[in-house]
Amino acid sequence: YLIQGYYDASAGSVSIYVNGVREEVLTGVGSSISDTSSGFYLGATKTGSSSFGDYLSGTVDEVRVVNGERSDASFAYSQQRGKPVVNLTFDDGSGNQTINNAPIVTRAAFINGENLDWIIGVDNYGLALSSIKSQYVDLGKEEQFQLSNSITLSTWIYVNSLGNYALISQPNNNGYTFQMTSGGELLFGALGGTTVTSSGAGLTTNAWIHVAVAYDGTTAYFYKNARLVSSSPLALWSVEPGAVLVGKAGSTPNYFTGKVDSVMIYPYNRTLFEISADFSGGAVVLGKSYNLTARNAQQACPSGFVSVPGNSLYG
Repeated sequence: YLIQGYYDASAGSVSIYVNGVREEVLTGVGSSISDTSSGFYLGATKTGSSSFGDYLSGTVDEVRVVNGERSDASFAYSQQRGKPVVNLTFDDGSGNQTINNAPIVTRAAFINGENLDWIIGVDNYGLALSSIKSQYVDLGKEEQFQLSNSITLSTWIYVNSLGNYALISQPNNNGYTFQMTSGGELLFGALGGTTVTSSGAGLTTNAWIHVAVAYDGTTAYFYKNARLVSSSPLALWSVEPGAVLVGKAGSTPNYFTGKVDSVMIYPYNRTLFEISADFSGGAVVLGKSYNLTARNAQQACPSGFVSVPGNSLYG
């Protein structure tokens, strides 16, 4: 766990963050906190002139004391050192799971994924999903995947026809959703609640397109191929924790039909420059070899058996 405590003098509050997510805030602390000439102590609390207590029993690493104002997004950023909490490359090449290549590695499950169509993606392997087969990817209910105060969602997509397709959604109790529309626009907001739609995205068929939405808690910024399309005000809403899905939304699933690659989720709002870096890293790179190297080849499940991988996704 990354544990962070933050005193905001201007707001007169103290906040506790766990893994980049603010879990509790105490207001009314005041604009200053009394200081002493005593030293700092790690792993214990000094309770008297020479007595200590609350000794830490465990492992500790990377202790930092930082002076200055910070935002919620900066705490989420430091939790992953700026890296995504979800980085699905789909380079597994086979099997009924895919590895989330984020700093905290997890696994995602393919639902209704028999006879999956592994295809040449933007970079090495990609995945083709079918709405006819109701196929989607279940990332599981990990804390770092949830919407806190800001979030960035991005993916490469390739569709043969425009439709109301879910790209990335957390559909539990008014969860967040990122979708494309039959009119070639992008949509973001609360599933079953308030959403906003891009203006001028002009998504096309039969071509790989990089799409993204960056949300800072007040405004949603829509991007296509690393260019800002439009932005819309959107008030922050409360989201109950739930599983995050690729290719499916809620009770109206809007299953995605097409090819998908490089799904990323960041727990903070990315800038235009940062989204451009995600885009250029997989668009055109001279010398790249598409040799379809499977990075995590898994054996097919024998007939009559059900694969039950041992990981947190399945409890």
